[in-house]
Parts: sequence; structure tokens; C-alpha cells
Amino acid sequence: MTKQMVLLVDDDPAVLEETHQLLAGKGYDIKCAGSGKEAIELLNSGGFSLVITDLFMDGIDGLNILKSARKADPDIMVIIMTGSSDMETALDVIRQNADDYLLKPYVPEEICFKVEKSLKEVELKGRIKAQARDLNKITKELSQQRDIIQQQIEENTLSLRESNAALKVLLDKKEQMQNELEDKMLFNIRELVLPYLDKMKRGTKDEGILTYISIIEANLKDLFAPFEQIMPDTFLSLSPREIKITNLVKLGKTTKDISKIMNLSPRTIESYRNSVRKKIGIKNKRINLRTFLLQEKRTG
Repeated sequence: MTKQMVLLVDDDPAVLEETHQLLAGKGYDIKCAGSGKEAIELLNSGGFSLVITDLFMDGIDGLNILKSARKADPDIMVIIMTGSSDMETALDVIRQNADDYLLKPYVPEEICFKVEKSLKEVELKGRIKAQARDLNKITKELSQQRDIIQQQIEENTLSLRESNAALKVLLDKKEQMQNELEDKMLFNIRELVLPYLDKMKRGTKDEGILTYISIIEANLKDLFAPFEQIMPDTFLSLSPREIKITNLVKLGKTTKDISKIMNLSPRTIESYRNSVRKKIGIKNKRINLRTFLLQEKRTG
């Protein structure tokens, strides 16, 4: 660690030399000034941690040196020496913002103690300032990292929202295609398969053939059951549009909801619902259509 420099100021050569030898003998780096003018010139060169100056000197006195020292470095420590034991003088020195004062003739142990104490305080202040600089640097870096992370979060949130929107479109499209496929499959079974099976049943009395026809009908029900979950034969008479409306009713959609989904008027939807109730045998009955459909789904 670099030695802390001490500036010793006194216009009495004997006191200056005696104090210099005492402090230098303790290992301190001492620079001497025999006048206030010389002291200010040395202060302007910088690098001092402590100034020990006599109060009463010809020309520039100790209080002016104190002011110059504070101007050169606000953290520099200043000890004022005075031969006056007047309490008012001591109080005035303190009021002028001196860090300490020392009565002359001083006791060697006392001046050594005050110098050591002052230099330790300078060192402590330096450490605190360095730590404060480091803390400010860390705080600034953390703030920058926080801003970067916040920006990344916002970008990821926006990307996630866009992905969710795209996923919803895909899921809606998938559901629409699946519904269309189910409707088409059920329609084809009703229009292209069941009529021929019915003709075959009416055109033969062969028990073996009738058995095969029954097996085919059962397998067809198993085939379209995962799509519509409607097992009774009465549902096979529904048109594709009625089947789609039936699905939406089971999902809890209202007439108003279904009209928006299918781009039809509410009156048209009600007409289809009445047609469905008639075909499945619950017209003019106090039975909720959705409740009935869900019960048929469970029993199927």
C-alpha cells in the first residue's frame, strides 16, 4: 500500500525540524513547509492525506491553509497547532472545520496518536468511497441487466401471445375440419350404406345373410360412435347440418352462439332444433335437448 503523505507547516524552523524528525522516525512520509505560501504551493501539487499546520504565522496563517487544503481535497485531514491555550481559540479552530487541534509545546505521544488516528480515518474514508464506487458500478450493471431481462421478458411474452393466437387458429381450424369430416362420414353412412343394408334385409330371409347384415350395422355404429357418440338409430335420420347443431348443443352452445358459429339466423337455428327434437322423438315433451343428448351419449 502507498504511504500516506503528511504536510507539516510551521514558520518556526526549530519546531518544524523537531516535528519532522519525530514523525519521520515513526515511518511517516513527511513534507515540510516553512511558510503558508510554500504550504499552499505544495498542497496544489496534491497527494497529501494530512496537514499539520501552526495557527499563527506571518502572512498566510493556519486557517487560510485549512481553507486551501479543503479546496484542494475535501477529504484531506487538517490538524491545527497553536501555542494559545485560550478556549475561544480552540473553539474557533473547530468552527472553521479543522479535524483536530494540538497545543504547543506538544507531547510527542499525543501528536503521534493524533496523526495515526487521522491517517486511519483518511484510509477508512478512502475505502468507503471505493466501496461506494464499486457499489454504484454494480448497481448500474444490475440495472442494465434488469432492463435487458425485462426487455427479453416483454419480447418473449409478445412472442408467446402470437404463438398462442396462431395455435388457437390452428386448433379452431382442426376442430372445424374434424366436425366437417364427422358430418360427411355420418352423411355417407346414412345416404350410401344404410339404404343398401335395408334393401338387403328386406330382400332376403336367409338367416346367415341377416346375421352378417346385423354384424355390419353393429360395426358401423362402432365406427361412427367415437365421432358423435350417438348410438340410437333415430339419430341416423339427422342431416349433416342437424348433426352439427346437435354437437354444438351438447357443447352447451346457445341458439345465439350457434347462429354466430354457423352464420345462420337464430330463427333458422330454432327451426333446426325443432326438427332434431321431432326426429329423435322428444317434440312437445318437457325435456331439455342438451340433457337428452348427454344422456344418450352416456348410455351409448
